[in-house]
Amino acid sequence: MLLIQLIYNLSILVASSIISGFIETKFNKETLTGKILQGLLFGTIAVIGMLNPLIIDKGVIFDGRSIMLSLCSLFFGPISACIACIMVILARLEIGGPGTLMGITVIIESTLIGLLFFYLQKNNKIKLNSFNIWLIGLIVHIFMIFSMILLPSDIRFNVFRQLSLPIIVYYPLGTLLIGKILIDQEKNTILTKKLQEEQIKLKTIQQNIPGMIYKANKNWKTEITTGSEKICKYDPEELKKTSWLEIVYDKDREKIINELKKISPKNNNIVQEYRIVDKDNTIRWISDHKTFIFDANKDILEIYGIVFDISDKIEKEQLMKTLTKAIEESPISVLITDAYGKIKYANTRYTEQTESTLKELLMTYPEILDPKQTSKEYFNMIECLKSGEIWIGEYKKLRKDGIEIWERATIFTIFNENKEIANFVLLIEDITDIKQLINELTIAKEKAEESDRLKSAFLANMSHEIRTPMNGIMGFAELLKNPNLTSTEKDKYIEMILKSGKRMLDTLNDIINISKIEAGIEKLNIKDVNINHLLEDIYNFYLPEAKSKGIEFYLHKFLPDNKAYIKSDDFKLHVIINNLIKNALKFTSNGQVDFGYWIENSSIIFYVKDTGKGISPSFQDKLFKRFVQEEIGYTRTYEGNGLGLAISKAYVEMLEGKIWLEKSEINKGSEFRFKIPYLSDNNTSSKITIIEDDSKLITTKDLNLLIAEDDDFSYEYFEILFRNQFNKIFRAHNGQEAINIVKQNKIDLILMDIKMPLMDGYEATKKIREFNKEIIIIAQTAFAYPEDEIKAYKSGCNGYISKPINKNDLIKLINTLLKIKTTK
Repeated sequence: MLLIQLIYNLSILVASSIISGFIETKFNKETLTGKILQGLLFGTIAVIGMLNPLIIDKGVIFDGRSIMLSLCSLFFGPISACIACIMVILARLEIGGPGTLMGITVIIESTLIGLLFFYLQKNNKIKLNSFNIWLIGLIVHIFMIFSMILLPSDIRFNVFRQLSLPIIVYYPLGTLLIGKILIDQEKNTILTKKLQEEQIKLKTIQQNIPGMIYKANKNWKTEITTGSEKICKYDPEELKKTSWLEIVYDKDREKIINELKKISPKNNNIVQEYRIVDKDNTIRWISDHKTFIFDANKDILEIYGIVFDISDKIEKEQLMKTLTKAIEESPISVLITDAYGKIKYANTRYTEQTESTLKELLMTYPEILDPKQTSKEYFNMIECLKSGEIWIGEYKKLRKDGIEIWERATIFTIFNENKEIANFVLLIEDITDIKQLINELTIAKEKAEESDRLKSAFLANMSHEIRTPMNGIMGFAELLKNPNLTSTEKDKYIEMILKSGKRMLDTLNDIINISKIEAGIEKLNIKDVNINHLLEDIYNFYLPEAKSKGIEFYLHKFLPDNKAYIKSDDFKLHVIINNLIKNALKFTSNGQVDFGYWIENSSIIFYVKDTGKGISPSFQDKLFKRFVQEEIGYTRTYEGNGLGLAISKAYVEMLEGKIWLEKSEINKGSEFRFKIPYLSDNNTSSKITIIEDDSKLITTKDLNLLIAEDDDFSYEYFEILFRNQFNKIFRAHNGQEAINIVKQNKIDLILMDIKMPLMDGYEATKKIREFNKEIIIIAQTAFAYPEDEIKAYKSGCNGYISKPINKNDLIKLINTLLKIKTTK
């Protein structure tokens, strides 16, 4: 009877749990309404159970209220529990009887135990699984058994004996059964809500996706379509009446059908880009992302896909291709850097100019943006770019081949959406030719203007330089007619006539000399010259003048007299030094003038140093021009015709030398130097020694010679030695230049210096032998070790000669190699 009654109560409880699930779907248990409704439901069901109880004695009843109250508290919390608890307490008081106290105690303890486990579960102390629900039921009903002590003593034992075992066994199981139903309902409710949320999300995505989602059969008939109006302007119903392939652009249809032949169950995804013709007959580019579903026979069953309109993307890509091609083929270098100035892109023009690959250039700094710079101009440029302004500038730079060029750079900044620097764009143009043209025009203009000035100044100066001494001659000659002159006065007038005559004679000689130089009729007269004796003669000549001005006058000789012989033109050498010393004494009013020479490598270097007025920086580049003087016009302090340095420069160059202003400071003095080849029979320590010999080259008039030599004086010696001996003489300053000359010209013989910059003679010879096996190459080097000669032959040289070079040995070697070549 007890079991049947319990089953009856449980069935009511199960039915009530279903109603609870219905309420949960309509009113969330987290809301106040949901909590109140659940409390009322569970309270009502408990009261109904109390109306159909198991009656042990009058006023002593047992039902499922403990199960309902504990589960209501456990699942729905304190508000629902209090409502149900109050309802059940009021109903139990209404029933009354001796079991009332126990009944109310059971109601309260069931509610409190349920709430205890509610909070434990809420704070993640326990989980609502089958075991814990059964445990709750067990605890609740153990307390129920203990509550039997509150029954009257005459029925207490009888009730305990009849109900304790069923209560401890069946009621926990009933709690588990109802709890499981409530858990499942709660899970279903959660899943239902999630499903609803996902459906809402999916619908939102479908409505907002910038494309068309479709499902089609194997014949491309669309069954489900959303967003078709965005892509092709057909609504879904219109698309169902046609095949998707029918709106594909006819020139692309065959292509996409062929691509679909590659689809298989293992490779069932494909992305195709093609054109369609929309409802308005507009051609659009689309990107079609398809997934294919196959049946058991591996035939296409369904097609699912999403289509995006990529017309703008294709148009932009085509525009980018056009822009990229324009940039790549641009005659101007184009660079794009990151925010720090490191290269991210360089066009072909820039890679060709820098002789570098794009890979080598990436993440390096272009020279103009190199942060190692510290100049004011660099920081001004950076500030300009940071402010968003365009910077334009012109500058010089050295190419990899050592050639100096001019560039014009236009640089601007690209900012991101946060107004931060994202990139720098550089447009770099080689303006060397423009600069050269402008420079030539400027020089031509200046020369024309200067020519007019010089003509006027020269005529006035020559008139002055001739008329002034002539006036002295004629004036003092007239004075000599006076019969009353004393002997002292006569001597003084005669001395003045002689000085004026010498001054006029010097002017006439300078005019004659410069005329001969201009006409190209000035010749060299090379002979043995003792430079010590020559300098001593000049020293003795100017010593009285120096003493008369209170100037200290010194001569410094490098070689002893017996070894001071060189081969040169003594007249021209005398004129050069004479002009330099004459100027030094003229422009020095106190202090000293000293001059001399020393030997350096294969050159003899002469110098003249003074402590005079110095030369202004603006005039220093004009020193050696004809007819030019720092002071011109009627306010000149110093006499002279402005030809001395010009004549000296011309004579130095005729002697294969060079003249220059070493240094000059205003009011501190100047130092001039010039050097000529040191050619002497006695010189065995110089780099090049000439040993006179009558040996002659065999016929080489139709041959071309290349002299690969970085030392100017060595080259000058060879050029003098072989001048008029070959059809043409070429010069290379380094190994790479030698290779380029051989590739571009017909060269028959190379004098290859071993020690050169950029590429040495060994490496250059190896490179030449890769494309030219016939050319004669003679290694000429200052090294004199046997292994160097072996290395020269291994690199591909035909002959070897060491420095200092014996002219006879060199000519003999050339003759021998030419004879060997002609007999092959």
